[in-house]
Amino acid sequence: MKKCCVFITKLVLALVLLILQTSTHPQATHLELAPKKILILGNSITKHLPDQSIGWNGNWGMAASSEDKDYVHLLIKKMKIEDVSTEIRYSNVAQSFERKFWVYDSSIVNEFKNYHPDLIIFRLGENIKSDSTKKYSLCDNLLTLSDKLSSNKPTRIIITSRFWPDKIIDTEMRNCAATNKWGFVNISDLFAHKQNTAQGKFINNGVSIHPSDEGMEMIFLKIYAAIKN
Repeated sequence: MKKCCVFITKLVLALVLLILQTSTHPQATHLELAPKKILILGNSITKHLPDQSIGWNGNWGMAASSEDKDYVHLLIKKMKIEDVSTEIRYSNVAQSFERKFWVYDSSIVNEFKNYHPDLIIFRLGENIKSDSTKKYSLCDNLLTLSDKLSSNKPTRIIITSRFWPDKIIDTEMRNCAATNKWGFVNISDLFAHKQNTAQGKFINNGVSIHPSDEGMEMIFLKIYAAIKN
């Protein structure tokens, strides 16, 4: 009789634990699959102001043909279709972070200190010189920045490789993601296919090696897949 009572007690406890796990699972899934507030930190591929000196007239991700064709606005459109309350903010941090990530400008944190994102996407790296990563830890500085932006709130992080492949920096990004259990998205394979760049569409080579509409769509699809993974 005593053994029977012990068995029943264990069974009840097991059922309670199962119920608790089941009841909390939808919340975890919701956080992972449907972030409400997304912050994208990038460079000219994310947004570039007009610059007549290089033949760039847009005010969006270089070198998309229009704002709605860059990866940021493709992502905004898709996420808004799924949930109209989703908020996505984005910024070009080439000057404030990429070029001197070891002494980055605190204006990044100040700009978004009250935003408290559920998801931070680091879509950068093209302006980081591989030599600088030998002297300073890119991963440590990305971690510090993400901690300050998350404000101690549970926040998912997704980091991508460079669009223009660089073995040293791409490996650094991948290892950083693995160490911190962040999502990693490889986009460096896209550059090998000419249709993914704007070559032939701009006179300035610096502009033309940026993603075309096709390239932007591929970047969007890869990042979106990582968000939904």
